[in-house]
Amino acid sequence: MRSLTLLDTSAGPEDSAKVSKYKLLGRIYRITGLGPLRSAVLPLMFGPKFLADQTNKPVLGEWQRQLKRSPRAGISRAVMVVASRQAVETEIGRITAPTLVMAGADDAAIPPAKAQRIADLIPGARFELIPDCGHSSTLEQADTVTAHLRGFLASVT
Repeated sequence: MRSLTLLDTSAGPEDSAKVSKYKLLGRIYRITGLGPLRSAVLPLMFGPKFLADQTNKPVLGEWQRQLKRSPRAGISRAVMVVASRQAVETEIGRITAPTLVMAGADDAAIPPAKAQRIADLIPGARFELIPDCGHSSTLEQADTVTAHLRGFLASVT
């Protein structure tokens, strides 16, 4: 592996206060899809500035269409796995590949401090905080994410 990039993630277990909520959301999603969960899920997946900007409606609409096309059981299982994930903080210090860690400053699902912790634990890792951005950084701030990726990749090749 020549390099590693991690976006909007954590190496620790899910916050115990969120586990029950996420598992409930996953079970409901399997039965109903996004419809009745939309108001609970959108603030977890997207930052407040992105959601408030009416010009982002097409992106949100496409995101919802993609979810509708995906098997509910698969999405539900993914949510359950995230809620039950085991910590890997003791292992990531062995990563030797150049690593870029990015996080949205307004990520409600995984607070940016958790991504910062990953960068702190991986020797030489670089951390970039993306302002005015929630959990879906590649959708919310595509140009900023791309610029950071390009800069990082140029520095490691």
